[in-house]
Amino acid sequence: MASLKTLSPTMGKVLKCWWPHDEQPNQPGPKWRPVFFWGTAYIDGKKFYAVAYGTTQISERKEAKNGGDVFVPAQVGDSFRRHDGRYDFNDIKLIPATAEFFVQDRVGDRVEMGDFPFSLYPQVRFAMERASVPKRLKALNVVV
Repeated sequence: MASLKTLSPTMGKVLKCWWPHDEQPNQPGPKWRPVFFWGTAYIDGKKFYAVAYGTTQISERKEAKNGGDVFVPAQVGDSFRRHDGRYDFNDIKLIPATAEFFVQDRVGDRVEMGDFPFSLYPQVRFAMERASVPKRLKALNVVV
């Protein structure tokens, strides 16, 4: 775990956050989800993290039609991979880098951060291309 005040994630790290609903993007959502970290953006002087949606919903009907997601198998002892999961690179949001969104109890300072499996980076590269991630990050003014 890392302190939110000193946190400096790099592209490819996995964080956990209260993923907001599309209709309420400025409010933390009800589910504590793993997210794939892309970079940082600043809006009106406030820091935001650009992250891609993560879920344990891996059925075929949930997969991205364009190949823009990555399946990650479970691994015992890994807090981010206790269950099979998937990261959808088509669903990237700028989320305020605040305790309200990135700390489990929403008031502390400790952020969960882990590593994305290096062996899956070829799949990440493919999914990035399919989901037009570089174009999306550029449009959001994300610094990677």
